[in-house]
Amino acid sequence: MLRVIPCAALLVLAFVCPATAGIPRGVTLSADEQIADDKTGEIIARGNAEIAVGNTSINGRADVIQLRPQANEVVLKGRAVLTVGHRRYESDTVACSLDFMRCAAEAADQPEPLPTGSAATTP
Repeated sequence: MLRVIPCAALLVLAFVCPATAGIPRGVTLSADEQIADDKTGEIIARGNAEIAVGNTSINGRADVIQLRPQANEVVLKGRAVLTVGHRRYESDTVACSLDFMRCAAEAADQPEPLPTGSAATTP
């Protein structure tokens, strides 16, 4: 009986570890589909994607959530809603550092910024 439990635990770990390779400690990521890149640690969660951080008040949901450890960022795309403490971000795209200390919401209909040194003209 004792040999069955360690074998079963190893089988579970074999399926769980690849999907959590790039997730920082305490972060829970769930979705209909998850894809992990073992080389970069990047994880893409698609379809009803949700993210939460342990016992904190950080949680969010979006159509797609990308965790990018090498770029030190998490990006929520498509009907993105993220709550970090008392702050709420709601937009087409919300991007944060992996520690959630810096976050920004971007709307798809925002105009592109003008290049440095350019002036806006009106017809």
